[in-house]
Amino acid sequence: MPREIVDTVQRYIDAVERGDLGSAERELDPEVEIDDRDIVESTAFDSHRVCLERWNAAWKRWTVEDLRFIPVAEDTVLVLFRMVVTGKGSGIQLGRDDAVVAGFRDGKIAKIGYYSDQADARRDAGLSD
Repeated sequence: MPREIVDTVQRYIDAVERGDLGSAERELDPEVEIDDRDIVESTAFDSHRVCLERWNAAWKRWTVEDLRFIPVAEDTVLVLFRMVVTGKGSGIQLGRDDAVVAGFRDGKIAKIGYYSDQADARRDAGLSD
């Protein structure tokens, strides 16, 4: 797996975590496809922003922990991680093991498949669990 892919995904995640959508979107292909199993499928930057704004509105705070990058193909990576969120009203902290399958085109993230189930992500990426 090329180091550039890992670096691009890391820059994207870091920017999203700090709420810097402009920097996050610089890592995306202009015609990025987003497929979030929890939110209706959407595409492009407007939908990227809508997805993230909806997510941010739901939580007081959230973070991504324990990132693991698994190569799928020369232009695709599976990213496994722990998503930890804190409820706005309740203050309750929850965590779950999530995943992203990221596809690349010309050095940019061209497809983001978001999964709340790592086994589903592995299967869709063509990897056995």
